[in-house]
Amino acid sequence: MLPILVSKFTIRFIPSLNINRDKMKVSYTLIFDRKKEILKKGQEKGLVQIQSYLNGGRRYFSTKVYLTPKEWDRKRLNAKEPYLAKILKDRMAAFEQFEVEYRALHHKFELSDFDIFTHPEMNKAEPVKITFTDFYKQQLQKEILLKKVTHTNQANTFNKLKEFKTIIGFE
Repeated sequence: MLPILVSKFTIRFIPSLNINRDKMKVSYTLIFDRKKEILKKGQEKGLVQIQSYLNGGRRYFSTKVYLTPKEWDRKRLNAKEPYLAKILKDRMAAFEQFEVEYRALHHKFELSDFDIFTHPEMNKAEPVKITFTDFYKQQLQKEILLKKVTHTNQANTFNKLKEFKTIIGFE
């Protein structure tokens, strides 16, 4: 409960807001020339970046779109030209789609999870190469809670498979 002063002599208590930070959504904004390179370095064009904000943290991602100040609409925070505005909107939508899919799979999301989206080459794990026969053999050895009859039936099936073909791969 949070106290709120209503008048000089009256204090009321309101229930505090219980915010679940895991369910909060990232907010996205387009930022034009964040580092002020047009003024500092005298460049003609500035980079448009996507700012993502979550739980007090910010991350910036390049859209790889460079615009002049005349091409940027300060009021709408977007490009004036419809084609460029659609490109920027699509790039923001891709980040938002990744966030939604990642949150659905992992039930949480942090700004650092965008590294998976922006650097996919770092996250590609070497696929485990195992044949179906090796997999079946490992599963038979793991299943110790099966009844003896079930285990015997599965072992017989495995032996028949090996008689048919010694190495069976996944396709």
